[in-house]
Amino acid sequence: MDMFSYKKITLTQFVLAFFAMIVSFYMEIILKIDPCHICIAQRFIITLLMAVFLIELFLSYSKTLNICSSILLLLGLMLSVHHIHLMKHFDPDGQCLPNFSYLLSTFGVWEAFSMILNDPVSCSHIPFKPFGINTPVWILIFYLMEIVLWITKIVSSYKRSKPI
Repeated sequence: MDMFSYKKITLTQFVLAFFAMIVSFYMEIILKIDPCHICIAQRFIITLLMAVFLIELFLSYSKTLNICSSILLLLGLMLSVHHIHLMKHFDPDGQCLPNFSYLLSTFGVWEAFSMILNDPVSCSHIPFKPFGINTPVWILIFYLMEIVLWITKIVSSYKRSKPI
């Protein structure tokens, strides 16, 4: 695969991530749907992915950037699966967590992150379902598309030996 095709796939990945961020801010600002804590963590991962893809657009093939993007993609995929699981098995007697910045300032990063991962209440009701699919499932679809593009980019970037 030539460098142009590699860059086209990377650009496609960047555009998908950018579109996901636009949709998330549209839901928050225009539709007035407050994101849950896991959605905020997903935004952070997608922002990091966008940064990696943007750097990758200006550099040639880099194993380090591919490793970074693979870790972020797998982390995002696991978080979206966890998000869907929490939606399906939420505690009806649970209480919503306080604001994200309050959690960080009071409990620290790791304890706040642990609390966020175990908070099913804020993810139990999502009023916006385009095409009948809720937001965490759309995020899962997003990560699966990004992973397919990543695998395509990696597999086709290896130099193949020509048959004799």
